[in-house]
Amino acid sequence: MTEVPAPFGKYYLTEKLAAGGMAEIYLGKLVGPGGFEKLLVIKQIHPRFGGMRHFVDLFVAEAKTLVGLVHGNIVPVYELGVIGDTYYIAMEYIDGPSLYRLTEQLRAAGAPMAPALAAHITTKILDGLDYAHRKGDGVIHRDLSGRNVMVSRDGDVKLVDFGIAVSLGDAGDHAGDLPAGSFPYLSLIHISEPPRRTPIS
Repeated sequence: MTEVPAPFGKYYLTEKLAAGGMAEIYLGKLVGPGGFEKLLVIKQIHPRFGGMRHFVDLFVAEAKTLVGLVHGNIVPVYELGVIGDTYYIAMEYIDGPSLYRLTEQLRAAGAPMAPALAAHITTKILDGLDYAHRKGDGVIHRDLSGRNVMVSRDGDVKLVDFGIAVSLGDAGDHAGDLPAGSFPYLSLIHISEPPRRTPIS
């Protein structure tokens, strides 16, 4: 675990935002001349997995997947790098909560989500998924949950965490795998063949 605040290569880590099974998420900034600062998110592979080739390959694959997905409802990746033995991904910082946190805050306040807001968020999630499904060989997220959808204070909605994503062409290779994703969001439907799609450039 990285102690913060602390320098990390050309970045400066200011706060730990979250920790998952394979990675740790930090708020960082890129500092330049004349007081220039850019906030971003630094996702580091967990130290216990840094020396394991399989997990490093998954981490690198996530960055390679995301860098090819350029869409307003998918968080962009700026850089994949390694400092010492730590692999990291630098991504856009979304100023706002995850959809999970937003719904929990509303529940605690006893306030249902406004139908217009729910429709807006759902539409944007579907726009991002549709783009990913039709881009190149097609990408299946496989871990869609409230924690992997960010809602900015300006109303932007962006999908994050493509760590276990697969291409549509490879979907059949994973049919016999154990279920992947976050319970209770796992699909119970087995798809025997990939859905038809219309590719986009």
